[in-house]
Amino acid sequence: MENKIAFTDNIRPVCLPVREDLRNTLPNEFVLNLFENTGPQGSILELYKTRSEFSEVEECEERFEDYGYSPWVTKNMFCALAKGPNFICTPHIGAPLVAMVPQGDQVRAVQYGLSMFGPTNCTIAQTIPKVYNRVALYVDWILENIAP
Repeated sequence: MENKIAFTDNIRPVCLPVREDLRNTLPNEFVLNLFENTGPQGSILELYKTRSEFSEVEECEERFEDYGYSPWVTKNMFCALAKGPNFICTPHIGAPLVAMVPQGDQVRAVQYGLSMFGPTNCTIAQTIPKVYNRVALYVDWILENIAP
């Protein structure tokens, strides 16, 4: 890179869920993604931390079907329904789903998912989960293919 990056609490490298315990569980609290808020001062990027309720693929599909949608959800994905005041209405496709995970005496940002799709109707967005690609299933491939 031409310019050095100034790391902060919110700007730092993300870790992959390489440990077996990280691959097999999903935390309850995530840092969802950057959200562009265009206000009178222009665009502002914000991070949202929220609690999530997870559902199995079958239950996720049923929730979509209840509203007349026919989603394509596979076992390589998981569904998360944001709970609480920091829920974001519109899906940001490709956005990371990151959890802050204790590791020794530090806390690391671990990426668990990539946003695939979700409801675009804000009225139903709090009852239908967003669908994420499960990063843990691709960790071995990523590690084999990244440059040293």
